[in-house]
Amino acid sequence: IRLINQAADAEPVQSLLKLFRSSRPAEGRFTKRKLTDAHDDLLWTVGKWFHKLFDHAVEVPWVLQFAERLKRENAAIVSFNWDLILDHLIFDGEVVEDNYGLSPQLAKGALLFKPHGSLNWYKGTEIDVVAESKRIEIFHHKDEEKRVHAFVHPRLIKSKSGNRYAPLIIPPTFLKDFKPSIFRQLWKNTTDVLSTPKKLFFLGYSLPESDLHAQFIFRCGFYNQIHGRLRDDGTRHVPTGPAEVIVVNPNKAAFERIKRVAGPEFHCKWVNKKLEDWIV
Repeated sequence: IRLINQAADAEPVQSLLKLFRSSRPAEGRFTKRKLTDAHDDLLWTVGKWFHKLFDHAVEVPWVLQFAERLKRENAAIVSFNWDLILDHLIFDGEVVEDNYGLSPQLAKGALLFKPHGSLNWYKGTEIDVVAESKRIEIFHHKDEEKRVHAFVHPRLIKSKSGNRYAPLIIPPTFLKDFKPSIFRQLWKNTTDVLSTPKKLFFLGYSLPESDLHAQFIFRCGFYNQIHGRLRDDGTRHVPTGPAEVIVVNPNKAAFERIKRVAGPEFHCKWVNKKLEDWIV
């Protein structure tokens, strides 16, 4: 997964398109259309790689155990991966907005928040030619251009007729583009769910310094646990208190980084194991 993330590490296409307008009097042979096509090709290729890994990953014993535990404990999961492994194992192939924490009122049960997008998410206007039985609207908006649909598993990233669809994912860069409304709603809901847990597990996730957006929502979550989650009118809910923080990662530097972000009010425990060893 790290290798694939590195392959997707390119500047957001919107930023590069601005350079076209500001750095050249004429468009030249490498046009804005070609840049957009290259961006879509990259996302499609990344999606194709992950789809190839899917069939193997969903049969790994410790992954199955992990998914069962998440369901049993009605966990709220924040995943910065794009893959569909947890989606499939936790939700048994069912896709609705509640599963992804996109509802205004968060549902009970296991929830999967994906602040960097997902390989089965697409702009509704891009896949409107796909049969309605193969997709479902997971994010509604009065502007049709901003609605988001998800493919129902096991539909592949490429159709039988050869059509290719670029998934709605955020590449791991400093200059991330969160303009689509779905991401603003998702990051708000993710911050809310991080503001009230009794236990907070970091499972193999290192909270990299390069991901400023992830650092921000975790800092907000930790702050709100002590000071109370914000209401719409600017007042705060009664705080739930600091969560117990457990970091499962053989990399101690990752533990120290998470501990720093959490702050001195939090008790952070380091588990020097890989996730698969900790689960079993």
